[in-house]
Amino acid sequence: MATPTPIPDSVLTFIAAARWKATQHVKAHEYTHRDWGDVDGFYEFIKLIRAAGYDAKFQGRKYRYLDVGEFTYWTMGAPIDYTIIINRRLKSAM
Repeated sequence: MATPTPIPDSVLTFIAAARWKATQHVKAHEYTHRDWGDVDGFYEFIKLIRAAGYDAKFQGRKYRYLDVGEFTYWTMGAPIDYTIIINRRLKSAM
C-alpha cells in the first residue's frame, strides 16, 4: 500500500479558510473559486493535487483527484494558470 502524501499545513489552512459553495449538479459537490480568497494558497493546492493526486475517470473523462481528510478534491484539468475552480466531494459519496 502506498504511503499517503503528507498535506502541508499551509494547504490545510487554505482548505479550512476557503469559501465552499454547494452545487445543484446531479452529482452534488462543493467548489471554491480562485478569486474568493487566498490566491497563493489556491495555486499551492492545485499544484499538490497535480503532483500527489491519482487519476480516475468520471463519465468517461480522466481527472486528477486528491483525498484530504473526509473529502476528495479535483480540478477540471485546465493548465494551472487557467484553473479557477477547485471541487470537492465527500469521499463516502464518490
